Amino acid sequence: MDEFEPKAPPATLARMRFLTAIMLPTAAALCLAASAQAAQMDAFVCRLSPQETLLHQANRLLLEELALHPVSATEAGYHEHNGVSLDAQLDDASPAALAHERRLLADAQRCFANVEESNLSGEDKADLTLVRSSIAEEIFASDVRQPEHYRPERPVELIGTALFFPLTQNYGTPEQRLT
Repeated sequence: MDEFEPKAPPATLARMRFLTAIMLPTAAALCLAASAQAAQMDAFVCRLSPQETLLHQANRLLLEELALHPVSATEAGYHEHNGVSLDAQLDDASPAALAHERRLLADAQRCFANVEESNLSGEDKADLTLVRSSIAEEIFASDVRQPEHYRPERPVELIGTALFFPLTQNYGTPEQRLT
């Protein structure tokens, strides 16, 4: 069997080892910080009132979900949630964060199940069906499919995506995107 011989010069390999030694602990620290933050968040608060339309309620749920997935939030153009920058965070895959997301989905499911459809327009009824279906799919993914158990590449993909979008997008200044 042939031995592996690196094609990169030794100086480049040394830099790569050094960067890896810095990046892995940094990524772990970011995940732990996000875990602590997720443990402090409240679940979805249902506000079925004339002051908050179905569209506003669904939008609020979407923003809460994006806040739990900061890499996707940055990719979607949502950069700050309740005064906290999402751009410098990685998704938290800890059991506490997954449980928090599951509680948020259960609260949202109960909330949208209580919407009285007889008062809604045809368009709002269609929107409500989409919101309910989306929540049900997320709950199914969380409870049954559990992609965190069979997608070991997901954390690496998240780090790549978290680095890619701030480098390639043109929102803000380069200093704002990269800090």
